[in-house]
Amino acid sequence: MRAAARRLALVAAGASGAALTLASPAMAASGAKVPLARSAWFYTTVANQVGAPAPAPVTEPTGVPHGDDAVAFTEGQSGASSKETLLQFALPIGAAASTVTAFTVSMQLDSSPTAPQAGAKGAPVVACLPTRGWSPGEAQDSSGQPTVDCSHGVAGVWKGNQVSFAIAKLAQSWVDDTNLGIALVNDPKNNTQPFQAVFSGGKQVTATMTYVPAGPATTTKSRPHHRHAKLPANPPPSTPNPGSGSSTTVPSLPTPNLPTGGGSSTVGAGPSVAQPPQVANPQSANSSSTATTSPALGGSSVPPKGFWVAAAVGLILLAGAALALEDQHIGPTPTGRGRLDRLLRDPTRLATFKTRSQP
Repeated sequence: MRAAARRLALVAAGASGAALTLASPAMAASGAKVPLARSAWFYTTVANQVGAPAPAPVTEPTGVPHGDDAVAFTEGQSGASSKETLLQFALPIGAAASTVTAFTVSMQLDSSPTAPQAGAKGAPVVACLPTRGWSPGEAQDSSGQPTVDCSHGVAGVWKGNQVSFAIAKLAQSWVDDTNLGIALVNDPKNNTQPFQAVFSGGKQVTATMTYVPAGPATTTKSRPHHRHAKLPANPPPSTPNPGSGSSTTVPSLPTPNLPTGGGSSTVGAGPSVAQPPQVANPQSANSSSTATTSPALGGSSVPPKGFWVAAAVGLILLAGAALALEDQHIGPTPTGRGRLDRLLRDPTRLATFKTRSQP
C-alpha cells in the first residue's frame, strides 16, 4: 500500500509539473542553456594577405592549442581579422517561431601556458552574422571562410578573462530565417590595435536563451452581419394595384376547386384573386326567397337533390348485388329458401302448386 501511494504521489507531482510547464511556457524556457552544436576557426596566411609580395614557402604556424578557438588582428587598414571563430548553437524545439528576448554567449580565455595570448583582455572582438553556411574544423584556410555581416554587430563585454555577447537580435534571425550561427571577428573599426585572443572551446563555450514561445494561432472568424427579412410561410397572392393598370401574379401550383351546390367550378384554374367577403343585406334576404349565396362564401353546404337521388339508386344497386351474391353462396341455406328451391325443382309438386293457385 505504501509503495502504491508513493507511485501515485510521483505521478501527481509529474502531472502538476507538466501542467505548470504548459500553463507558462515562457517561464519554462527562461534562462535555458543552449548547447554548442559545432565550431570552426579560420586563419589568414601571409600569402592571403592583401598586397603580399609572394606566397610563403612554409605554412604559417597558428600557435593555437587543439580544441581552442581564436580571434586575432595583425595589421591592415581594412580591419580584416587574421583569425576568426564561428559558432553555431542547437536551439530548443520550442523556440521555433518564437520571440527571443535574451541570448548570451560567454567564452573564457585559455589560461594554459601553451595558449599564446597577445593583448587578449579587452580586445575589440565583435559578434556578427555569417552570410552562408560553413564547415566545422580547426585552423582552416581563410579562403573557405564565409563573409560576415557586421551591420548589427555586438561588441563583447569583458570581465577579467571572460567575454560575453548579448546577441538576442542575431538569434532572432536564426529563428526567423536560417541558423548560421555567429562569427567572432575583429571590430572592423579597429585597424591599429593588434591582438590575439585564444579561447577555450568545446564545452567551455556557454550560452543561455530566453524566449517567448509562439502561442496557438487564435483567429476569430467574424460572422457577416446580414439582415434577413422574414418571409411568410404561405405568401398571399398579389393583388392588382388600383393606381396602375398592371398586376403581378405570384406563380403557384394549380389547385382544383371542389364542386359546391351554389354554382359551377373549373378544375385547374388556379387560385383566384382574393376579394373581400360580400355580406348580404338581411332585409333583402327576408323579402326574397330566391336569394343567392355569394360566390366568395363558397355557396350552401346542403347537398342538392341530385345527390340524394344518386345515393338512393346506389343503395338499391348494392342491395341487388348482395342478394345475387347470396344466391350463389354454397352451403346451408335458410329453411324457407330450401322449401322453395325443392318446390321449383320437383315438377309434380310444381304442377300441383299451379293447379291450386288457379281460380
